[in-house]
Amino acid sequence: MTDFFVSYRTADQAVTAVYLKHVLSERFGARRVFLDNTAIPLGEHFPPLIEKALERCRVLIAVIGPKWLAADEHGHRRVDDPADWVRREIARALDRGIPVIPLLVGDVELDVADLPAELASLASRQYLQIRLRALEHDVEPLIDRLVELVEEGPEGREASGSAPAAGGVANNFYGHTDARHSTFGNQYN
Repeated sequence: MTDFFVSYRTADQAVTAVYLKHVLSERFGARRVFLDNTAIPLGEHFPPLIEKALERCRVLIAVIGPKWLAADEHGHRRVDDPADWVRREIARALDRGIPVIPLLVGDVELDVADLPAELASLASRQYLQIRLRALEHDVEPLIDRLVELVEEGPEGREASGSAPAAGGVANNFYGHTDARHSTFGNQYN
């Protein structure tokens, strides 16, 4: 069963996506994480395999770096093309109503005005900002949230401690204490 679909743009954050796949596989098991370049055997026709994984996943993680919205030398952005696989992946997950978690790399910001209409709600999703030099530390809130979504269920979230630990900050969105609160947020932070 594929629980997590890692969506990324090859020309943008492929290394971060592979790192994330390894971290998630270590925590949840490799069969529960879909990353196209490791999940699709060489020579296979990939469209139906991607579509199958999108229908089965429970969470889509959109890895978004500084080149994700970039235009080519002719001024065309891939995200504006309805046939763009990254756009199609995210749009399908949004249509399905599953959690879509933007993972913003570096100083990247998402502005609704920069997105195609079918991806506009991506800009209002709670996101996680990560820094490449602190990647191992910065992905911890993502792991915590994924555990809540696929392992504990609603009852586990209610039972988990929501009171702040010494020096921590209660974050109602994640339902746990986290001193790293400044690494995640939304467009209103």
